[in-house]
Amino acid sequence: MAIAKDEALADDLTDKLKTCQELKEQYLTQKQELKDEGLEQKSLTDPDSRRMKNNGSLDICYNVQSVVDAKNHFVVDISTTNDINDQNQLYTMAQKASELLEKESSTVLADTGYYNGTEIKNCVDAGMNVFIKKLKRIMLQRIMNFAKKSLYIMVKLMNIHAQQEIDYDFLKILRRMV
Repeated sequence: MAIAKDEALADDLTDKLKTCQELKEQYLTQKQELKDEGLEQKSLTDPDSRRMKNNGSLDICYNVQSVVDAKNHFVVDISTTNDINDQNQLYTMAQKASELLEKESSTVLADTGYYNGTEIKNCVDAGMNVFIKKLKRIMLQRIMNFAKKSLYIMVKLMNIHAQQEIDYDFLKILRRMV
């Protein structure tokens, strides 16, 4: 009787091990597919969606952009993207809206999520007036800390090559900034 139980247990463990090995193969294949496609994540049920923060929790979803005409409050354009934030959407959406409304100059009003220097510059270069809520103080501090670290690295590199090529007054100013 004990031998039968041991054989049943061994068969059960063999089946579980086989299942785990098959799952491992599937996961390794999926990992390689992500690498080949240059993606960090992919939903198996909806390959175009992404995992994003949504009302404080993480969901598999899309990021929907919309442009509204201020005068009539009509939706002028919408776009669905799988970018996890809005930072690279400002110029594209503003440009589309300007074209659809046949406006040469537009006023763009956006929230903090759209704050991106390159996007803002592109809008201004295209003749748009841009109004975006300032970044929160904590975000500004993070950006400044990153800039200081980058500047520190630059100063260290300049010290290495500072023999005769660099104006020492400029180097002193950079050191004071760090």
